[in-house]
Amino acid sequence: GFAEQVDLVGPEKMLPVVQQLFSAIVDALYEREGVIIEYGLLGLTAVFGAPIKLEETTAADLATASGLRLVGKLNDMADQWGIEGMPIHIDLRAGVSSGPAMVGSFGPPDRPVFSALGPYVSLARKLALQGEVGEVVVDSTTRTLLAERLATRSIGAVEVQGLDYPIFAYAAQG
Repeated sequence: GFAEQVDLVGPEKMLPVVQQLFSAIVDALYEREGVIIEYGLLGLTAVFGAPIKLEETTAADLATASGLRLVGKLNDMADQWGIEGMPIHIDLRAGVSSGPAMVGSFGPPDRPVFSALGPYVSLARKLALQGEVGEVVVDSTTRTLLAERLATRSIGAVEVQGLDYPIFAYAAQG
């Protein structure tokens, strides 16, 4: 995991790597109108179509393209880290779920947080865990919205924590 890699290369060498990683994440999302609503070393959540609403197909396309772009950038970064003698590997996975969410400022008036609430936000997080490292996993709604422009590989019906029924998941093919 991440802690073991920090121990291996040392925190002084890992800090620039983490900064480079977050820059790549932000760039990949912002290039396609993504809004980060939370992030940390273990993951992040972004929404597309907020605060300015986008057509659902456009939002799905931008989200999936961001995930695929991020996977590509991370692979390039890992190659460069290897060349520099730092055996660092980040296990990136992404999930995309399409549907409505409540987006806005939540929390107490003196410390509001911009966030998104709803089952599709949670589902995207959980879909990410269903794929292999380096995969962008989409739900059946996203696959249907992007059917004419996105090749996918079926992962099959997957059990997702918190749901009483399986979700059909697909790996997006870049």
